[in-house]
Amino acid sequence: MLLDIPQDFATLNEEHRFTLAANGYTIYLTGTDHDDNYVSKTYVFVDQDSFFAALQQLEGVEVS
Repeated sequence: MLLDIPQDFATLNEEHRFTLAANGYTIYLTGTDHDDNYVSKTYVFVDQDSFFAALQQLEGVEVS
């Protein structure tokens, strides 16, 4: 699965939740999409490489 957080979010809220579990990882994000609608999404990862690649994508999204 190709994940594109900047496509899903135009802006992110400052507060995020990350879970590091024995069987995977999650990222919970809230913000607005490119149509200015409120969005909240949880991304689930089974491997560390995908999780860290998703974290890097957060750098490209404006924080409000």
